[in-house]
Amino acid sequence: MCCPDCRNLIRPILSTEILIDEHYSVVVHAASAYEYPLKALVRAQQWSDYTATVSLGRLIWDHSILRHISFDYLVPLPDLTRSLATGSSYNPSLVIATEISRLSGKPVSSCLQRAKKSSTTTRLSDSKNQAFTYVKGEVDLQGKILVIIDDLMITGSTIHTAGNTLREARPKKIVSLVGCRVL
Repeated sequence: MCCPDCRNLIRPILSTEILIDEHYSVVVHAASAYEYPLKALVRAQQWSDYTATVSLGRLIWDHSILRHISFDYLVPLPDLTRSLATGSSYNPSLVIATEISRLSGKPVSSCLQRAKKSSTTTRLSDSKNQAFTYVKGEVDLQGKILVIIDDLMITGSTIHTAGNTLREARPKKIVSLVGCRVL
C-alpha cells in the first residue's frame, strides 16, 4: 500500500515523554510526524480500511525503534470514538497491534477496555478522565514491559490516561508506539 518512493519520504522523529506523575512517565515512540505518507494511511484507516491499517502496522514496525528494544506485550488502545460515530466495532489500534505481533512474535494483551461509551479522553479533564479500565486477564503483567499501541498521537491525553490505568497491572515499564504524532 506504500510504494518505495513514498517509504523514502518517512522521516524519523524524536521520541517524547508523557509524565503521568512526578515518579512515572511513558516514552512515546513514533514512526514519523503526522505527514504524508503515514497521514494518508491514518486517514484511510479511519474509514475502516483494513488494508491501510495493516500497512500502517508494517510501516510502524519497519520505521520505529520498537524492533530494537525489549518488550513483553502489545496493548492496543480500545477504540473510543469510531464505534460511536459509525456503529462499527472496527478498532485500528487492535489491527495494528495484531500486525506488529505477527512481525515481532510478541503477544497482544487486550487488558484495557473502555470505561464509558459516552465520552472520549480528549473531552474530559484530567481529574475526571476515566475512559479506560484495566481488566486482569489470564496473563500476569506485573514486572513486564508493555507497549501501548495507537495510530496517531495528537495531544497525548489518551496515552496519559492509558498509562495511568495500566499502572494497576504493576508493569516494570510502559512505553507507547504510535504510527505518527502531531508536532
